[in-house]
Amino acid sequence: MRNLVFYVTVLSLLWTACTFTRKVQTGMQAYEVKQFSVATTLFEKEYEASHSQQDKALIAFYAGESYTNINDPGAASAWYFKAHQDGFGPEALEKYAEAMKKQEKYPEAIMAYEDLLKASPGNAGYRSNITLCKQAIDWKNAKNAAYSISPAAFNTPSADYSPIPIGPGKVLFTSDRESDKSDDRYLWTGRAFSDLYMVNTITQEVSDFDAIINSPDNEGTAVISPDGMLLVFTRCYVDQDYDAWCKLMYSKLQGSVWSEAAPFPIVKKRLITDSLHLQQTEPPYSFLLTILQVWEDTISFSRRRMQKANGANRSISAR
Repeated sequence: MRNLVFYVTVLSLLWTACTFTRKVQTGMQAYEVKQFSVATTLFEKEYEASHSQQDKALIAFYAGESYTNINDPGAASAWYFKAHQDGFGPEALEKYAEAMKKQEKYPEAIMAYEDLLKASPGNAGYRSNITLCKQAIDWKNAKNAAYSISPAAFNTPSADYSPIPIGPGKVLFTSDRESDKSDDRYLWTGRAFSDLYMVNTITQEVSDFDAIINSPDNEGTAVISPDGMLLVFTRCYVDQDYDAWCKLMYSKLQGSVWSEAAPFPIVKKRLITDSLHLQQTEPPYSFLLTILQVWEDTISFSRRRMQKANGANRSISAR
C-alpha cells in the first residue's frame, strides 16, 4: 500500500505546469505565459481603459481566471461576476459559483446555479450543484464532536501545502514563505519561490529540508520512497532559455546526506518523452513508463488551452 501511495504521488508531480520569465505587455500575454500575478494587474488596467463591453467581459473573465490560478477565490469571484454582468455568457456565472463554493459561501453559489438553471432548465449539473451546496450547508451547521480541525501552528500567510510524514514528529512540506535567501518574486504567484521545509511537530520549529535540494528556483510537492532512500520532487528552472519548465527530479540518500538532485532519465530538456530505453535494472524509474501516455494527453490538453487563449487575444486586437 505504501508503494502504491508513493507511485500515485509521483504521478501527480507530472501534472505540474510550466511558466515563463519573459517580459509581457498585455494581460493576455501574461496569462498565456502563466505570469498570473502580473496578469491580474494588467487586466485591471485594461478593464478600466476599455470602452467596449464585449472586451470588458473578456478581460474580466480572464482576470478571474488569473486570480483563480493564484488561489484567490475572493478576487476571482468579483471578476467573474463582472464578466457575467458584462455579458460574457454562462461560463462566467459558473466560475463565479465555483469561486463562491471555495469560500464556503454556499447560499450565493445556490443563487447563481438557480439563475443558470432558469436559462438551462434541463442541466443536471446545475441541479446537482444546488443539492451539493445545500448538503454542504447542513454539514457546516452540524458539528461532529468526533473531529476537531484547526490550522497547524506552523502555517504562514503564504502557501503551505503538500505535507508528508517522514518520521516520528517530522513532516516534510512545500511553502513559498518568505526567506532570507532571495528577494526574487515568482511571477505566477507574485510571492517567493517555493522550497521544501521540515517541521518538528513537537516543537513546531520549521527548518529548510536540505541545502543541497533547495535552490533559488521552485522546489516542491516531494515524496520519499517507502525505504526512505529516494526523494522525488519537482523543480522549475530556466536552462539557457526563457522557458521555466517543471522537471521531475530525484535525489538519493547517501549515508546521512542527500545527493545532488538530477532529472529522471525520462526527462529531456523540456518535456518527458521517449523513455523506453530505461533498463529493467532501474526499479526506481521503471514504474513511470506506464504513465507516459497520461502525460502526453496532458500536454495535448495544455496546448489546446493555449491555442484558445491565443485566439481570444487576437479577437481583442482585431477590434
